Amino acid sequence: MPRQTIASLLSASLRAVDTSQDDGGLIRYAERVQRRIEGPRALPMYHLAPLASGYERAEQAILARDAEKVPPVFECHHAPVQHGKTTLIKMTVLRILRRNPRAWIAYCAYNADTAIAKMYEVRQLCEAEGIHIDPEFDTGSEFRTREGGGVVAGGIVGGPWTSRGFDLIIIDDPYKTAQDAYSIAWRTAVENAFWTALWTRRRPWTSIIVNAARWHPNDLTGILVKRRWRYVRLPAINDNGCEACAMKARGVSMSVEAHACVPLWPERWTLAELLAIRDGRPANDNAEAIDPVPGTVWASLYQGLPAPDGGRIFEPSAWPTYATLPEGPFREAMGLDLAYGARDRHDHSAHAVGRRYEADRRRIYLAEADDRAEGVELYGCRVAEVQVRRAGGPRLVVPSRADDIDRDWRPQLQREEVKGARRISCRWYTSTTEAGTAALLAGYGARVEAVRAVVDKLARVQAGGYQSAAAEGRILVPARPSPGILRFMKSHEEFTGTEGDFDDPVDAGCAMHDQLAVPVSALGGGGSGRLVGSWGFNSREG
Repeated sequence: MPRQTIASLLSASLRAVDTSQDDGGLIRYAERVQRRIEGPRALPMYHLAPLASGYERAEQAILARDAEKVPPVFECHHAPVQHGKTTLIKMTVLRILRRNPRAWIAYCAYNADTAIAKMYEVRQLCEAEGIHIDPEFDTGSEFRTREGGGVVAGGIVGGPWTSRGFDLIIIDDPYKTAQDAYSIAWRTAVENAFWTALWTRRRPWTSIIVNAARWHPNDLTGILVKRRWRYVRLPAINDNGCEACAMKARGVSMSVEAHACVPLWPERWTLAELLAIRDGRPANDNAEAIDPVPGTVWASLYQGLPAPDGGRIFEPSAWPTYATLPEGPFREAMGLDLAYGARDRHDHSAHAVGRRYEADRRRIYLAEADDRAEGVELYGCRVAEVQVRRAGGPRLVVPSRADDIDRDWRPQLQREEVKGARRISCRWYTSTTEAGTAALLAGYGARVEAVRAVVDKLARVQAGGYQSAAAEGRILVPARPSPGILRFMKSHEEFTGTEGDFDDPVDAGCAMHDQLAVPVSALGGGGSGRLVGSWGFNSREG
């Protein structure tokens, strides 16, 4: 047998023994390599497990080479700056080449120099990890294994992507700065490069994963999320449901101890350090004063929430759409905001109904929405009609005027099939003066959960996770929206959280979301981590 063949067999045998250490998954492999590089300074990387899951599934797709058995992965990732996300990508490349040295990987960054530098670091680790580099082809932008695989690195625009195919394509920060992301010309160039130069380099089993800071709603991640790519967002601070963060959003100073939020990587970035970055910190005996970063920097780099243009909180034009509602078991809930109070603009009542499927508990489908200048009594009848109808009960006819309620509405409520009819749940965030109105609604057949609002609407849509869900493309609207849903979307587009906004549909949408949002702990292993509000739900009431 030729010496080269014997050497190749021996190399393969040694690799088979060595790669058995990788069975603990990508995170354990990355931690092992980091301990070898950094020694006792190496930190655990478990916080990146939701991202690692995508890379592991991408590797399985490469090994299977059968998209029907193991589908490729199409995901967009966000993790905060200085939280190890690029380290994880480098470890992904190493692990895949160790286990499958014939694989071809494309690594794209915002420019060629950055991409080449990152993959040079990977190249330097290859021999120690049992990956044998072909000395006959080892350039700055490309290196190959002896088995015929390799890595190509370059800028996303103008990179060396043509005339070849890849098994995995990784795009790591296609925008260098916020200025790039806000440049229409550069965003267009990035999008064109993605579809023409990278998407066309796919094989049937090829996965594509985009890892990026979120500077703009219409960046590459935003465009792909509209196309229903999965968005895995790991915020630096999981502040959903943290009352102290909600109070801070209103300008109330809160101590670190008052916060219930959780830092993503406490071994490196403590809650106190992250709050100092977000909120600033006065000088003390041990440290100089720290000024807060601009709000857009915190939202984009640390939380993965791009701020829409013009100070808007929502960007409904970017929300994904559906042609028809899917089949399968689901839960529905209604959010409500009633016309009540002295403000001139607070003259509409509004409701929104959402649906969440058991097979896809990450997304909420907006099923119907309505707003109109009606008083509590007549709109209470309307709420009851929707609750009964959407629970599968008998159809009711809402009076056209409040004066007709006694004559036309109350007799319908006395029918036996209406008395015992099920109703979908309904929540209304009330002020102090509105608290007793929910009980009044029961007299019109509506069953409404009144929840005392402890923060304003802006803080509520942020703290409860509604803004996050919308930004991540997890609120879906009909491709052919009704007039009510169009007004619902318009109110979100104009919402800034300031006095005078037409915000009744926004409050209704928030209440709808907060009933259907599933706690991360309830998602099991398939959850993408720290993405949804923590408030519970009751989808139907008897």
